[in-house]
Amino acid sequence: MTNPSQAQTTEVPPKARTAAFVRLCNRPIPRVLRMMLAAQELGMTPKFVGAFREEGLSKHDKWDNWEVERIGPYFPLVNGTRPLLYLWSVFRFGLATFFHLMKTKPDLVHASEFEAFWACRWYGWLKRKPVIFNIHDNLGQRYNCAPWIAAVLNFFEGLATSAATITTAPEEFRRTALPKFCQKNLIVVKNAPIDPGYSDIPERESEDVKVFYGGWIDAGRGIKPLTEMIANCSESSLRLAGEGGAELVDYAKSQVRVDFLGYLNHKEVIAETAACDFVAAFYDPIRPINRFAASNKIAETLAVGRPLLINSEQEIAGLLRKYDCAVIVDYSDVTGLGPALKELRLDTERYEGMCRRARQAYDEHYAWPIIWAAMMKLYAAAGITNDNPPPPTTTN
Repeated sequence: MTNPSQAQTTEVPPKARTAAFVRLCNRPIPRVLRMMLAAQELGMTPKFVGAFREEGLSKHDKWDNWEVERIGPYFPLVNGTRPLLYLWSVFRFGLATFFHLMKTKPDLVHASEFEAFWACRWYGWLKRKPVIFNIHDNLGQRYNCAPWIAAVLNFFEGLATSAATITTAPEEFRRTALPKFCQKNLIVVKNAPIDPGYSDIPERESEDVKVFYGGWIDAGRGIKPLTEMIANCSESSLRLAGEGGAELVDYAKSQVRVDFLGYLNHKEVIAETAACDFVAAFYDPIRPINRFAASNKIAETLAVGRPLLINSEQEIAGLLRKYDCAVIVDYSDVTGLGPALKELRLDTERYEGMCRRARQAYDEHYAWPIIWAAMMKLYAAAGITNDNPPPPTTTN
C-alpha cells in the first residue's frame, strides 16, 4: 500500500490566458489579425468574436487558421442608410457581447470601434480585466453632419478612449483629431503587414496596365470612378477584391475589363499586389474620414514595392509625395487617369524608380519591427507582457 506522503503529485498546468477580439464584422480584418498574433506571441489564446453580417454564416468558423465565433442575431449591412435599424442592431449586438464575455470570461478584451466598446468595457469593469480600445475610424469623422454633431461624437469617443485600459489608432493624425484630454491614453500602431519583402517587377505579357483594388467595396472608396477610368482606357484592366453592398458589387462586376475576385485572405492580397502595376486607394473626400484614411493597402503596397494611386485630398498624400512613389490626382480627375498610367508604365526607368522609393517609404515609416514594437508597448500598457518576444515572420 502506497504511503500518501510518498505518493507522487502531478502539477496542474496553469490555465492559458484567453483574449477576445470583438468587432462588428464577419471575420477579422488584417489590423485585428496582427493584434491577435501579438496576443498569441505573448502567451494568450486569441479568439475573434464577430457578428452575423451575412445570412447563412456558421456560428463557429476559422479564418486564416484563427478561431472565429459569431454571436447575436443577424446584423444587416445598411451602408449608411436606415440609422434606426443600425442603432437597434448595435444595441442587440452589445447585449450579446456582454453576456458572451460574462460566460466565456476572457482575460483580455480587444474592442474594435466605438459601437463594440461599451459592452466590453462593462465586462472589464465588473471582472477587473484589461480592455484595449482599437479605433479603426474616428467616430467624429465618419459622417457628413453639422460640426457641432461631429464635436459631440468626438467627445464621446474621447470618453471611451479615456475609459479603456489603453487605446490605439492607426496614425498620429487620427490621435490628434481626438479631444486633448484623452490623447495621453492612446498609442499609435500603424496599419502595416509582416514584411512580405520587395517583389521584383514581373515581366509584362502586354502593354496593358494592370490595376488592383482590394478592400471594402463602398461608394466612398472610389469604386465607380475607378471602373470608369478602366472603361475610358482600353489598354487597362482592374482586379477587384473584397466585399460590400450587393448593388455596388454587381455594378462593378458588370463593368468592362473588371475581374472580380471576391474576398481574399491576406496572403492572396499580397500576391495580387505584387502581380499588378498599380494599386488603387482612392477615397471620396466628401466624407471627413476618407480624407484621414489609414488603409492597410498603403503599407502593403509600399512593402511589395508598387506605386499607389491616391487622390490628393487624403492626409497621407503629403508623406507619399515626399518619396515620389504614388500617382496623386484630385478625386474629380480619377476617371481620366488611364492614359497617364500607360505612359508612366512604359517609362521603365521612372516606373522602376517609383517602385524602389515605395519600398524605401515602407522601410522608414511602416517596417514590421516598428509596428511590432508599438504593439508590444500597447499590450504592456494593458498589463500583458512576456519578455519582449521577437517579431514573428509569419501570421500563424
